[in-house]
Amino acid sequence: MGLLSILFGGPKTKSEYDREIARLQGEIERHKASYARAKECQKWKNGVNYNPPQYLTMIANAKAKIAQLKAERKNAPK
Repeated sequence: MGLLSILFGGPKTKSEYDREIARLQGEIERHKASYARAKECQKWKNGVNYNPPQYLTMIANAKAKIAQLKAERKNAPK
């Protein structure tokens, strides 16, 4: 979560939920790019495919958080 969410206990309005979801979607894209770079670098070095599990875990965690935020957003005020 963002710094304000940490300080004040999470998103309160639908627009705050939307911003947090968008931030996490950007984070997922960055993790996917890092995963692709790490995989390609390792493949080039050793001639084998490499699946850095930390990136896959970070992607899965961000997707789970997005699902949680979408569920909570339904009950949030405008």
